[in-house]
Amino acid sequence: MTGAAFGTSGNKLTDDGESSEWGFTGVSFAFPINNSLAVTASYSCGQVTHHFNPQYMLNTVDGVTRLELFKGENENEHLSRSYLQYWVVRFPLMLEWSRRFGGSDAFFAVGPSLEYRFYSRSRYQLNGKKHTLTKQNNINPVGLNLDVRFGYGCMVLYARTALTPLLKTSCAPEWHPFT
Repeated sequence: MTGAAFGTSGNKLTDDGESSEWGFTGVSFAFPINNSLAVTASYSCGQVTHHFNPQYMLNTVDGVTRLELFKGENENEHLSRSYLQYWVVRFPLMLEWSRRFGGSDAFFAVGPSLEYRFYSRSRYQLNGKKHTLTKQNNINPVGLNLDVRFGYGCMVLYARTALTPLLKTSCAPEWHPFT
């Protein structure tokens, strides 16, 4: 199952519109090749949250991670949120083209990024209270992504897709996140 979170778009198990990522870039380097090309590298860290359909939770039982249907103690209990959350440290290495237009630079960059994932947990919200379901969700600690960035001045659009699965596929569903 690949695409945005678990499976292709339109998958009923995810709530990709609620998923988010925030972070900061601590250090950035540029190594010019010529007037318009450079190799760029940086160090960034942040927190990633992937939301699921509130009827499902990501759980690990006997070492196997899977999405399970929520079964409350009574019929009136419903989850308001269900998500996987983890911290990440990323090292992108990109080939960047830039050119000055008017008073600002336009740029396009593409390249791989290596990331280290840690402190992952599967959580849900029930009756206004957050609960941690499991911290053992078989996450791959190291991942490889393909990053693309396009910008003009201070505006940047970017996309990132995982080339390696987020979870260990021997004991969890295959999942290639896309941002």
